[in-house]
Amino acid sequence: MKRKEIILPLIVTGVLVLSSFIPVLQITILSLNGGVIYLFEMIFGNSESLLYIINAVFAFVFIVAYYYSSKRFIQLLTTLCFVFFSLPLLMYSTENIFSENNPYYLQFLVIGLITGLILLFIAYWKHYKTQIKRQA
Repeated sequence: MKRKEIILPLIVTGVLVLSSFIPVLQITILSLNGGVIYLFEMIFGNSESLLYIINAVFAFVFIVAYYYSSKRFIQLLTTLCFVFFSLPLLMYSTENIFSENNPYYLQFLVIGLITGLILLFIAYWKHYKTQIKRQA
């Protein structure tokens, strides 16, 4: 596997893991995502499940777009958009798992790792599929 194929997921994972100890980036992402969700709540009404549906649909769309993107700039945009929607989705999904007794950074650390691992898996999968096509 070439270095340029996994450098972006590795950078994103590193930034999310390092910034979990001072979670200004994560809190900014959660706040901006809340604003986007509020726009959908104005259209569709207030619903607890709307938060999960919107974030899941957009995260899926952007991870598929990342998979099919070939230009570096498009990969960067789809990666940032995937993080923008998947990080809050994972945060809201795991908020009952982490208690108040745990360190504040533990949830951000775990979610940053999960998000980065998803991106790394997609990058490896994309490389694997292109290798199969080249061999055929």
